[in-house]
Amino acid sequence: DVDWVVSEERDAVRRHYESVMRLGTGTTETHSDAGAGGRVPVEIHSSVVSYRGRNALASVVSDISERKAAQFTIEHMALHDPLTGLANRALLMDRLRHAASRANRAGARMALLFIDLDRFKTINDSLGHAVGDALLKSVALRLTEVLRPGDTVSRMGGDEFVLVLGQAAGPDDATAVSDRLLECLSRPYEITGY
Repeated sequence: DVDWVVSEERDAVRRHYESVMRLGTGTTETHSDAGAGGRVPVEIHSSVVSYRGRNALASVVSDISERKAAQFTIEHMALHDPLTGLANRALLMDRLRHAASRANRAGARMALLFIDLDRFKTINDSLGHAVGDALLKSVALRLTEVLRPGDTVSRMGGDEFVLVLGQAAGPDDATAVSDRLLECLSRPYEITGY
């Protein structure tokens, strides 16, 4: 029985076992039900074996939590800026293509905003890179607070940010978001006593 598997994945595990009985071997991933709402990612490797003259199914179930965590970390690092956690150029381009495609299919509009921080080099040069990095993180946080679900904010490097407004009703909508961004970004920053 597969009652140790989370309920929504039990049918898929049953199909895995049926396939293994036909093909002789197979591997799948699922989640075990650890109780109290817990889910543990597992890999099931199954084979048909001969047991007392009959075919039987033998499975090895392995906890793959560490592998999944490492995979998530690698994928996150490939698509996000290491300093701010925002989308990087690769993820931005992907999101931009999707937003443009959605807008084109729906006959809607989208907007692209570019933000460059004035005098950021002066902060790095006079107060040091640690303060500059902290400022960039604060700016990133403020940008994400203003954007709507479905919008993307990315750091292109240095002090440059690009925002994709996936559903802009028109120029007035982009202007309204821009005004909110400018208001949010223009409030004073307090970083390590500066």
